[in-house]
Amino acid sequence: MKHYFILLLLTCSCFYAAQATPPPPPTAAYQIQIGTFADPQYKRFKTLRSIGYVFALPQPNGLSKIRMGTYDSHKTASRKLLQVKAKGFKGAYLVKVPLEEADAVYIIQLATYDQTDDIYWADWQRITPNLCAQLSSSKIRVASGPFYTKEEANVVMERLQYKGPKDIFIKKVSEKVVHTVTDFEMNQSGLFENQKGIKRHSVQALQKLLTEQKTYFGKPDGFLGKNTRSAIGQYQSSNQKYQQYLMLAENESFSIDVEEYTLQYYINMISEDPRRANDGLQEFTHPIAKVFRAYMHLNGDIPVANRTTVVNRLMHMAIDQVFKRYQGKTRFDFSMKYTYEDLDQWMLHARSILEAVKDEPAVPCWLFERHPQTAAKAFAPYWNNDRDNYIMSSDCGTFFELTEMKILMTIAKDFASDKKQGEAKLAHLNLLYVSPTALNREEMRTLESWNGHLWQSLREWSKSSALQQKLYSTLRFAYYHALIKLEDNFIQKGFSGLDARSLSLKVLKYSVGCALDEYCNK
Repeated sequence: MKHYFILLLLTCSCFYAAQATPPPPPTAAYQIQIGTFADPQYKRFKTLRSIGYVFALPQPNGLSKIRMGTYDSHKTASRKLLQVKAKGFKGAYLVKVPLEEADAVYIIQLATYDQTDDIYWADWQRITPNLCAQLSSSKIRVASGPFYTKEEANVVMERLQYKGPKDIFIKKVSEKVVHTVTDFEMNQSGLFENQKGIKRHSVQALQKLLTEQKTYFGKPDGFLGKNTRSAIGQYQSSNQKYQQYLMLAENESFSIDVEEYTLQYYINMISEDPRRANDGLQEFTHPIAKVFRAYMHLNGDIPVANRTTVVNRLMHMAIDQVFKRYQGKTRFDFSMKYTYEDLDQWMLHARSILEAVKDEPAVPCWLFERHPQTAAKAFAPYWNNDRDNYIMSSDCGTFFELTEMKILMTIAKDFASDKKQGEAKLAHLNLLYVSPTALNREEMRTLESWNGHLWQSLREWSKSSALQQKLYSTLRFAYYHALIKLEDNFIQKGFSGLDARSLSLKVLKYSVGCALDEYCNK
């Protein structure tokens, strides 16, 4: 017993000694300087992808330093440097980055990748406009920031938790190992790279306008290169009308807010807080409340004894409420009693019930995030008429978080005879945001025809006065700038340039079409 006590004392003493002397924080990190370039294109550095993460540091003089890293040891950085030189970058060298307490900032970490992963940055840009990356020897941490106070980070984190990953957190890091994501990093995505070199009508239309505004002096070739990006920046900073709308857009909100404690409020809450959502839904007699309570039991969010019995009972009650006296066509024979043992059956019947109820709530977008294949199959077109249309909630984000879309919407309000936004149309766009599918050729032709008619009408309108001409030019810039950003979004999701254009035109028609074109519904 005495020997055991002595051993325990020794063990505890060692433990406290280890705890009392934590390793000192690193005082420096290392990056590899590959070179300084006027217009760096990622494809030039593609061969370095297997070695590490390459990023751009824009400089005040318009040039960009291209670096790789960051590494926490000189030994690791030196080994990587030899590999970089072996790939042909003979002028590369190590840069020591001092790390000091005064450089500390806060970031909100969203996700972690290996340095060689193919990151689709556009998906993260939809969550936060302050997109940055924290670099370490082998990992890239996608984050929002940097923030110089924890209070500022806390405010942003509360907002991001509603549309980003649920396990995000705030961390304190050195600003020296954080960099803002630029177009250079966007090009690293394989899907983005495959489409980057395509000629785009949206870019060509914008180039023609910028030529008239004397900020672009090249050939309107449809390629989004350095000269075009520079001309866009010059227009944005020098055009007073655009600057006015930019300021107005900062205070505008185009989201459709969900009132607290409503049926929609609790349905949207299911993915975040199923128990509270279940308690709330029990207060409603609406059949959809029973449908989503059945989902939570079937999916295991709310465990319950005799699960199949409970799920069947809730679904049968909902079906009886809706279809007992229903006179319309149905996809299934709801006079029968069904057994719900998987989500496929539940999803198909949930869609049928949503079609039939008069006060139809929006389909929660988390349903598509949790079960993308099952939801896409259940909600795919079936009737080939208006019954296939349904509203999706915006709890996962919207296109209107893009600055370019907010500015365009703000300008379009000045053209609208009815200042009220078409909420139904805006809500339908959420499906394109969460689960886009390529359009058929007839839809593409219809959208192109609408786009041509729209600008022909606006061109005639602009001829009435110099003031209208100025507003027309500002609108045209905002429209095609937004179109380019929307195309980038769909290209990042793997769509071809043609499909991305048609989907983007559909977004514009549904969002600003009726404000700009009185014939859009005809």
